[in-house]
Amino acid sequence: MSAPARPAPRLAVAMALVGIAATGCDANGLALLQNYDDGELLPPDVQDLDGDDGPGLQPVDEFEPFIGELGPIDNSSSDRGGATATFTGTGGPVCVAVDPQTVWRDDRDLQGNSDPAWENHLYDDGDLDLVVGLAADYTGTPGLVMGSFETVYVDGLGVERRADLNLCHQPDRYGFAGGTAGRATPEWCTIDTYEGVTYLVALLTFSVPLDDNRLRFALALLEGSCDDLGTVDECTLRGDADPHDGLDDVGGDLEARLCDPPEEE
Repeated sequence: MSAPARPAPRLAVAMALVGIAATGCDANGLALLQNYDDGELLPPDVQDLDGDDGPGLQPVDEFEPFIGELGPIDNSSSDRGGATATFTGTGGPVCVAVDPQTVWRDDRDLQGNSDPAWENHLYDDGDLDLVVGLAADYTGTPGLVMGSFETVYVDGLGVERRADLNLCHQPDRYGFAGGTAGRATPEWCTIDTYEGVTYLVALLTFSVPLDDNRLRFALALLEGSCDDLGTVDECTLRGDADPHDGLDDVGGDLEARLCDPPEEE
């Protein structure tokens, strides 16, 4: 008796698919995307913070940071997410500072000292890039599309030139202007303003925490120079720690553990 013939390739594939369906296997990969709707409503990826409860200018010696939360962008889009806020120039210096969730290095013991026994929890950290400029030079639409302060003009010889009108100049690790800080690290700058002129602050989303797809941040717009704050660090703007992280397994509130370590017994 001859051996039974093998099923044709197409028939074999169809039989395999039927088998997968019969076992109830879910091959839907959407759940791997950051903006996947799993029933929990995520905050918008682009926000306009202006309004009665917006940041607003505050005295540099006494302020409460504005606390916001951003969601991830649509994975099929090449657009950037973020938030914008405007303020009116005072004719003097204005300090703009933002601290994205949560802390850059959270491998601290209960006294705030670096301890290799603590694991650096990366999945609750996010990154925002800070740019500031004249509202008239902003290329985006607040609340709809994030933009920049980059423009192109034609010089007297007819040559196109690129110009970046961002006024928030931050030094990189080598001291050159134009740097941006890394994950969960505060960014800040002081700009000289014209009285009565409208300025716009843009927080551009670089990365969103992987643990819950929510990027919490603390933002302050201050009348005065950032130098008046002294050293700007993780503890200057409080409130960017995620209150619904559920990080009991890594030590609870990481920001509080770093900034308010308990005294040694």
